[in-house]
Amino acid sequence: MKSSIKSIKKKWIITIGYLFFSVSVFARSKQEVIPAGHWIFDNLTRVVMDSGRTDFVFYGPMTLAEIDWHLNKIDYESLSEDAVRSFDRIKEYIFYEPTITFGNDLLRMEGELEMKATTRMKKM
Repeated sequence: MKSSIKSIKKKWIITIGYLFFSVSVFARSKQEVIPAGHWIFDNLTRVVMDSGRTDFVFYGPMTLAEIDWHLNKIDYESLSEDAVRSFDRIKEYIFYEPTITFGNDLLRMEGELEMKATTRMKKM
């Protein structure tokens, strides 16, 4: 009985230790690739068309740094209300740091939750 309790405690300590040390603190990279078909490209096209620029087309994939570079070339003051909302939404997405925070003022741990769904097909 005592050995099974010790075994359970040991498993919990190992599990908690693994979770504690496997959570990393990091910032979103400007080299993050935005895949084709992402909503950001629709908004980027709206902003570019409103600004009157015709020298580039966005289909993706692009990095956040490339998107930010293109946005910095656009005159923010000349945009319509709708384009300004799209511009601001894109900028907010680029500079957003998604984090999960645990702890209090003494000890704080942050991390980013990322989930990628994958599927596999089996030939019959």
